[in-house]
Amino acid sequence: MLNRKRYKIEEKKKKKMDVEVKTEYLRKVVSCTSRATSNKTVQPILNNLLIASENGSIVVSATDLDLAIECKLPANVTKPGKITIPAKKLDEIVGKVSGDEVSISNDKNNLTRILSNRSKYQINGIPPEDFPEIIKKPKKEEKHTIKQEELLRAISLTAFASSKFENTSILSGINFEIKGENFEIAATDGSRLARYIGKLCKNPTKEKEETNQTVIPWRAFTELEKLTASFKEGNEEVSFYYLPGQIIFTNNDFSLSTRLLSGTFPTYDKLIPKK
Repeated sequence: MLNRKRYKIEEKKKKKMDVEVKTEYLRKVVSCTSRATSNKTVQPILNNLLIASENGSIVVSATDLDLAIECKLPANVTKPGKITIPAKKLDEIVGKVSGDEVSISNDKNNLTRILSNRSKYQINGIPPEDFPEIIKKPKKEEKHTIKQEELLRAISLTAFASSKFENTSILSGINFEIKGENFEIAATDGSRLARYIGKLCKNPTKEKEETNQTVIPWRAFTELEKLTASFKEGNEEVSFYYLPGQIIFTNNDFSLSTRLLSGTFPTYDKLIPKK
């Protein structure tokens, strides 16, 4: 009996990370973040998801260096740590795992164990040191905010009009513009045009009204729509802020970062009758 206890203590000491999460939450988060991974063999770590545990939660992240997604979910963290795991394999495992809760742990050799009351899986992970930093945190006053329902409505009424066949063209992007208290989203493929004008939430920390115009890749906007719809519960607003060459959208459960397209979006205002 003493030897068995000693063995369990030794096993616990070997673990670099040990967390327990609800299977349903983990399934949703892995599915959402996996869409941002890369299939390029130049940097194999971009095929992986980064799992990082902290007090009371884990953060699952993925990026292909153009698009990045980070999702946060509550967890019981026995031992904090980080590991990267192949996204495709992890998605398959959490899709099959049974039970309401699943535990994730890894040892000093980066062997990751995924356990539930009826399932046991082992998978080789990759150390997280080479995983790129994907979401940089802003200062509070840099954020703008949109009501979640209005953002979903705006995307659904405009994104369909962008070009899906020319990924390098400016028409494959969606024009996103803020003018004072308003925001504007527009898309065109050269033969059709859709525009939506809505209201930003008032930001008490902003001393002056801001004007900014960017072009966001169509893929990023559709992923933003999926994330916002998936994490509606407990969220009423989506915030966004700018960094050089990128824009980041965030709420309590997710963050999405995307590079911006360079080029001049067509001056579509002249095509829309004023009366």
